[in-house]
Amino acid sequence: MSAVLSEILRSGFMIDSSLRRRTHLVQSFSVVFLYWFYVFSEFIYEICFGSYFI
Repeated sequence: MSAVLSEILRSGFMIDSSLRRRTHLVQSFSVVFLYWFYVFSEFIYEICFGSYFI
């Protein structure tokens, strides 16, 4: 009985750690995506509206 319980706990911990790793990956990817979106929007803004302020 204790072997079954430890197996259930171990599989739950493995699922939890993989989910946590995936969430961390998604968070870091979203931060990078937001940063590049900001840089790209600044670049597009310079191309479209930069010549008007010269």
